[in-house]
Formats: sequence, structure tokens, C-alpha cells
Amino acid sequence: MDGAEPLGERMARDLHLDEAFEEVMEKRGRADMPPEKELLIGTLILAGTVVLSKTDLPAQALSEVGGDA
Repeated sequence: MDGAEPLGERMARDLHLDEAFEEVMEKRGRADMPPEKELLIGTLILAGTVVLSKTDLPAQALSEVGGDA
């Protein structure tokens, strides 16, 4: 993607996403979510955060939707 910065593990750790995710899962009880699902959800959240904060994709999508109306 043009203009997008590579995603690094450091960003997730700087935002303390790993710690917050672990706390949430401990409160919920991990028994009802397998590690594969935890990994998928965490990855989707991190990727979404990057798309929203590091690219202009949301603005482009909104302008396209607004142009269709």
C-alpha cells in the first residue's frame, strides 16, 4: 500500500495491546476461547488499528460512499 508504514510488534507493545488483551481474556475466562481464536481476534484488532491510524483508507472509503449518494 502506498504511504503505509510497515507494522511492527513494537507498536502493539507501545500501545500495551498485549497486556490489555491478556487482562480481558483472564477476566472472561480463557476456557471458552481457544488460542487460535485469541490470535485471530488480536491480529484483526491490531490490523484495524493500523489501517485507521496509518492510512487514509477510511477517508477514501467515506468519500466514495459520499460520492455515490
